[in-house]
Amino acid sequence: LGHQSSLSLENALLHAELERLSITDRLTDLHNHGHLKKRLDEEFKRAARFGHPLSLIMGDVDFFKRYNDGLGHQQGDACLRRVAQAFAAALHRPGDLAARYGGEEFACILGDTDLDGAMRVAEAIREKVGALHMDHPDSDIGPWVTVSLGVATAMPDRRAGFLSLVERADQRLYEAKRGGRNRVAGSG
Repeated sequence: LGHQSSLSLENALLHAELERLSITDRLTDLHNHGHLKKRLDEEFKRAARFGHPLSLIMGDVDFFKRYNDGLGHQQGDACLRRVAQAFAAALHRPGDLAARYGGEEFACILGDTDLDGAMRVAEAIREKVGALHMDHPDSDIGPWVTVSLGVATAMPDRRAGFLSLVERADQRLYEAKRGGRNRVAGSG
């Protein structure tokens, strides 16, 4: 009987580890793109049900291709891991989620958060990345690695989907890049 309960516990632990691995980005240890989409869909529906705002932050490492080309992929990977830590460190509520969107792009889901609150979180991310003082020998805006961030907030509607929120956050991200990078742009 003791042996069977030991196997059950072992199986449960193995299952939990496999579940964790299936939703985690291997390089950064943040949530992966697939899990981000699943949670964004869930949070969108929850916000619509309760009439709460939902915010999404999209962030991109400025001039990352130049960084990677100039310093090599190992340094590029190390840079992405440190940036990921800064994204995660800026989130303080258990329901908030940081994820790697892909490449050098990251995203954060902030449930029950208005535009002002989301802008403050995005600015905290920008400051935390800057405070890392990671050398960037080929940036047009300074000696350190920086990020540009786009923020979008919505009062979700049950008839709409979350993709419009992603598109708006992505548009704000490109607005931040066009505006000179190392900045936050947002819209409600």
